Amino acid sequence: MTDIRSPDPCDHAPRALTVAFVALLVALILLAFCAPGWAQSDPEEIVEIHRSAYPTPIPPAQVPALLREIAAHLNAAGVPGGPFGLLVKTSGNRCGGYSCDIICAGQGAAQRQWDVLIASEAAATPTWSGPLPRIVVRECEIVAAAPPPVEPPACPAPPICPTCPPAVTCPPDQRAEVAALQADRLSLLAEREALLARRCEAKLFGVIPIPCRIKE
Repeated sequence: MTDIRSPDPCDHAPRALTVAFVALLVALILLAFCAPGWAQSDPEEIVEIHRSAYPTPIPPAQVPALLREIAAHLNAAGVPGGPFGLLVKTSGNRCGGYSCDIICAGQGAAQRQWDVLIASEAAATPTWSGPLPRIVVRECEIVAAAPPPVEPPACPAPPICPTCPPAVTCPPDQRAEVAALQADRLSLLAEREALLARRCEAKLFGVIPIPCRIKE
């Protein structure tokens, strides 16, 4: 005889795997079209990506953070000429102790510098110009790769399976409740047997025993 059983409504494993796969697929598609290009290896596009996350004009106090993100991204992407960092500047026009528009690599006579922001105090237009032919060599503070990528503000969050039916709620574990009910039943049976035993001990007119039998 064929054993035909209806599917368990509480078995969510296949549905969970399907939902997870769909969500992952949608996330990968959105990442391909909307992500800020953390795997991008074109240096000018990397500068543009991070510059777009800051206001215009950029407050001088925020410029080092922007330059640090650019350098970290360049290092993570393996752009030739690195590792890159911020050019330390202790005098003249500077932003938080660094040059306001330079990404550098190397030290001493081997140092190279790139201009990454045109008119940093105004529009701060992103660019990648260099290595510059004439530079003033200063300490280059190398940045480790790499912080989390800049999230694109225009990309929506991936949908969570909008066509899936609502999940069936499984009943909670009822073993404790069943055990309590069984204990109550045994207690009631014990009380019943005790009551019947007392009836069997009674005597008619206090002399004649009353025959009885305790039934299971």
